[in-house]
Amino acid sequence: MFRGQQIRVLLLNDMERLERTLFRLEQGFELQFRLGPTLQGKSVHVHTDYPAHGKRFVGSSFRRLEWVNPSGREDDSDKYCKLDLEIAGSYQYYFGCGNEERTGGGYIVVDPVLRVGHERKILPLDCITVQTYLAKCLGPLDEWLDRLRVAKETGYNMIHFTPLQKLGLSRSCYSIADQLELNPDFSPPGKNYTWMDVGNLTEKLKKEWNVICITDVVYNHTASNSKWIRLHPECGYNLVNSPHLKPAWVLDRALWHFSCAVADGKYSDSGLPSLIENEKHITVSLEAVTAF
Repeated sequence: MFRGQQIRVLLLNDMERLERTLFRLEQGFELQFRLGPTLQGKSVHVHTDYPAHGKRFVGSSFRRLEWVNPSGREDDSDKYCKLDLEIAGSYQYYFGCGNEERTGGGYIVVDPVLRVGHERKILPLDCITVQTYLAKCLGPLDEWLDRLRVAKETGYNMIHFTPLQKLGLSRSCYSIADQLELNPDFSPPGKNYTWMDVGNLTEKLKKEWNVICITDVVYNHTASNSKWIRLHPECGYNLVNSPHLKPAWVLDRALWHFSCAVADGKYSDSGLPSLIENEKHITVSLEAVTAF
């Protein structure tokens, strides 16, 4: 499946925290954790959230790696524990000595192997050129090919879509009302497209156009009218779990009440109409809000 296994060695040193260092590795590599000079002769345990063979990734689940001692010698010079990197993604590792749970750690990133065309040729990561499309502006799904063809004909080999889920009241590209529901705007009258239809379209682009498709989701942009956030308000910022936001909330409410008063014409006698249209109105509104 891969281009040949290679071994990469990561030396562990006591109290060395590498959370801000990026270790990029390729699928098919074998990663060996070996003890650096500061850990020789100590009882070290290594843990990772990289899943065991045949298991699914669970970010909060760590497992302890077994040490391999090829020579059987009592010293730690050739002792190591390893990971066979077959699943792309970002993973964490940490290690400790004796009863100390964590004395160091860091992260590794396993790059994906991207394949395109009917022959499944590898698309090198350093050869990717990406074009972003605002998904909400693409219209019905059956019209996407015509609109995306521009990217293909101009040489792009990857298309990035903003979230494809149902959007919230603000209509912002990343403000999602339902993380599981496809945006209904993609279905013209009389049709009801599903995630399977989106998958078929992206598969067509990959095989026939040699173009990979990606999308992303920013969960802290959940829409205010999302049913999920109403059921789980603890997942969002509020005055209970984030009391430091109270001054901002008070100011926001004051501005909201002032805006309602302006819209109701309560400041018309002060020269501020309900519809602000020019710079003079803005100046008057600033004076009014100061006195509000």
